Amino acid sequence: WLDGGSILYGGFEYSAFFYSSRGIPGLSSLGGGALQPLGVFGAHASVWLIALAAEVAAGPRIAMFAYCSAGPPPCNRATAQVTQVEGVVDARASAELFFSPTWSVGVMLGQNALDAGDHSVSVFLGVHIRPFDGMY
Repeated sequence: WLDGGSILYGGFEYSAFFYSSRGIPGLSSLGGGALQPLGVFGAHASVWLIALAAEVAAGPRIAMFAYCSAGPPPCNRATAQVTQVEGVVDARASAELFFSPTWSVGVMLGQNALDAGDHSVSVFLGVHIRPFDGMY
C-alpha cells in the first residue's frame, strides 16, 4: 500500500497507429496501420508529484499494409494488401510528472520480449478524471 492505495494495477489498453511506409522489393508502399489490444499488469509508486511505474503488456498486434506495383508514378490504389498478426509481450518503464491535479506529462520506454528489434519510446500528455489518479 502506498498513498492510501495499492501499488499494483491492471487493465486493458487499445492502441491504433499508422505507418508511412514499409518496403517490399518490387512494390511501392502506400503505408499502413496497426491495432494492438493489450492486457496490462504493473506496479507504481509516487514521490512528490512524480509517479514511476514498471509494467508488462501482452496481446496481439494486427498490422495491415497496402502496396502497389512499382510502375510509373503516381500509384494511388492498392494492388496488394498484407496483414500480419504477431504476439506482443512488452516490458515497460515510465515516469510521469503531475503539473496539476488533472494534467500530467510523461515518458515511457518499452521492449517486446518476443522481438529484440521491437522497442518503443512514448512521450505523453495525461488527462486524469480523478485528481492525481496515477499517484496511488
